Order: sequence, then structure tokens, then C-alpha cells
Amino acid sequence: MGAGHFNYEKHRIFYDKYKKEKIMKHLLGVLLLTLSLTGFARTPFIPEIEDRFVELENDFSPTPTLTGAMTGQSADTLSNATDDTWEFLSNDEVMTLQVSGFEAKNAVFKLCADQGDDAGDCATFTMSTAGAFSTDKGIAGDGGDNLVGFLSPLVLATATTLTAAQCGSTFYNGGAVEVELPEASTVPGCTYTFVVLNAANFAIDPDAADIIVLLTNAAGDSLIADAVGETLMVRAVSASQWVTVSTPYGTWTDSN
Repeated sequence: MGAGHFNYEKHRIFYDKYKKEKIMKHLLGVLLLTLSLTGFARTPFIPEIEDRFVELENDFSPTPTLTGAMTGQSADTLSNATDDTWEFLSNDEVMTLQVSGFEAKNAVFKLCADQGDDAGDCATFTMSTAGAFSTDKGIAGDGGDNLVGFLSPLVLATATTLTAAQCGSTFYNGGAVEVELPEASTVPGCTYTFVVLNAANFAIDPDAADIIVLLTNAAGDSLIADAVGETLMVRAVSASQWVTVSTPYGTWTDSN
């Protein structure tokens, strides 16, 4: 068959089915638009097809409208019966909504308020390939909620500056070591716990402009303990102050 030529009877049948089946309208539009893009001339088309082609060129839209519940192959449904609400309904079991990243890629779920047109409108929830779940926004309760079932990460202390991502962690020593607290102004509300598990000096050193209130007498002074079981928990409460959240256990000594 030459370029641009159609079998009249064959396409008359196709056209009749299109009139009866709503879905054929879109299939026909895709076919004709594809022929046009690939260089097929429209002139030899039969008149009815040519008229429909022009109509589809003018109003063909790839956006579907859901006018009822959509039923999946396992009888679960997707519904938009209530304005501004999408509802996924299981037919008999717990409903699972799964977002999967490509092989070796993270999965990201993003929620946006206010049409997402302003800075800070969106929150991103990420499941990493390492199996860690994280969000880039705070999670707030209403004063009557509980947050339970989470473990404090246990981290072997090394001679480095702690990070905001480590807030809430418990650090223990494997020998003599000094850890640096980040600037209090950069991590307001951050809490760290320190436990001596090796009978050697475990030093906690704040930034030169920060102070651990009541336990040290000058900005930049560190605290040191060396007996197994001695424990200290500190929290950043201002731009330059760390305080103990609970009474330190054991003897923590001010060191310049």
C-alpha cells in the first residue's frame, strides 16, 4: 500500500466502530495524528475520515475524566465521588498504596499545599535504597498524640563534629576520644546522649562560642568523663547554649 493511501472499506468499518465505541475516538485520533507527523498526506482520506481528523486536531485531549469508580483487576476501586477527595478502596484486605523507585533508586512521595507555588509548601518523604525513611519537614502533633516504637541510634564516637542528622543519637566511646558539638545556633532543639563504655577519657567539646550551662564555666570549655557507665545528655536551647536534659550520671569534669 502506498504512502497516504487507505483501503476504503476497511477504514469504513473502523469508522463505524468508532461511532459506537467511545474509546475508538481516541485511538483514531492517535492514528491520524501519527500519520500526519510521519509524513502521510491527508488529501487521499475519505471525506468522513478527513472531517474527523480536522475535528480531532482541534479538540483532541489526552486528559481523561473519571465519571465513576474505577475498578482494578482485583476488584479494588479508585473513586473521586467527593469533591477534592480521591479514595482508594480495598475489596477485602488491607489497602496498600505503593510508590516504587527504579532499580537502585530511591522512592519519593511529595505532598504540596497551596498548589505548591510558594517556598516551603511541599514536604518530601523518601525511602532510600538503604532502607531508611526520612522527611525534609518537621512532624507536629496536636498535644494529644504519641510517638512510640522508635529506637535511638547507637553510634561509636569518633573524633569528628556531630551533625544535625545525628540529633537524637546516643554516642559511646571505644577508647579515648573527643567529639565536637555543632554550633548551637545551627541545631536548636537538638539532643545528644553520651555514654562511657570504655574506661578512657570521653570528651564533649562545644563550639568556641558556646557553653554547656552550669557544667562548664566558660564558652568553649569541654566536659570529660572516664568511668564506665557515666552518662550525659545535652540539648541546644539557644544560639550559644547547651544544657543538660537530665542529671548527668557520674563525674563530668570541666576541661579547658
